[in-house]
Amino acid sequence: MPPGRIQALARFATTARASAIQRLPDERRLATLVAFALTLEATALDDVLDLLDILITEIFANATKAGEKARLRSIKDLDAAASQLSQACRLVLDPLIPDEALRAAIFKAVERDALESALGQVEALVRPPEDTYYQELKQSWRRVRLFLPALLTTVRFGYTPAGTSLANALKQLAKQDGRVPLVQVRPETVPRAWRQYVFGRNDVVDRRAYTFCCLDRVRSALRRRDLFVTPSRGGGSSLTKIYAKSPRTPAASATFGTKTTILAFCGRFLREIFACNHIAAPRGSSMGRVSRNKPGV
Repeated sequence: MPPGRIQALARFATTARASAIQRLPDERRLATLVAFALTLEATALDDVLDLLDILITEIFANATKAGEKARLRSIKDLDAAASQLSQACRLVLDPLIPDEALRAAIFKAVERDALESALGQVEALVRPPEDTYYQELKQSWRRVRLFLPALLTTVRFGYTPAGTSLANALKQLAKQDGRVPLVQVRPETVPRAWRQYVFGRNDVVDRRAYTFCCLDRVRSALRRRDLFVTPSRGGGSSLTKIYAKSPRTPAASATFGTKTTILAFCGRFLREIFACNHIAAPRGSSMGRVSRNKPGV
């Protein structure tokens, strides 16, 4: 059947009353319900991707904002430490001070303990140019744990060659128990800015850092269409525009949380449609898996 005809049947099912659909001939009614179910699945998956993009963007934006606030609070300490280090550097660059008298001159201008303290403060407060604000992102770990496992086990991502490594990393995360430490990861999915957090000391993998790294990559991959879902109506949905304009009030946040249940709701709805008409869900479709998820995941 041509895609345009399927869309027309789905639009009719969306606007028509249930009694009008019930009065249709059997074949027409079945075709209308199937077209509506398939179109609704595509719309639901598009909405999920839009909501995922909004949610990831919000998590990373909040972490960046918190990191910048913390940096502003520590700017005075950084200035004081930099002032002491500048005194020592000025003496190092002074050509009139011989090398054998340099250390004595430095410790005469700045005490050794004060210099060590200033160096420690600078190392703790200075952030690299490509900082990911991981310390602040860890505050959102519990929030991520509420939706990510269900997402990875429910939504089946397609991918282009550029998204192959990331898609395999997501499959690996979906299969591994969250209570067991990660043993194997895909290094090609970890950019340079994330390596110090993901691998840490002694090359021990930090599960939280690796998960946030993958989420950061997912956001970019979805926007470049390196990751996608099928079926899809293409171009996303209107939810991005709606939530981009809505204020971040408690009521808006509650509505946002409610919208994340759309996939589970659609799964149950589609299952009922097919059950009432005594047909099985199409193979390769995600609606059977969706219907097994609990609301609010």
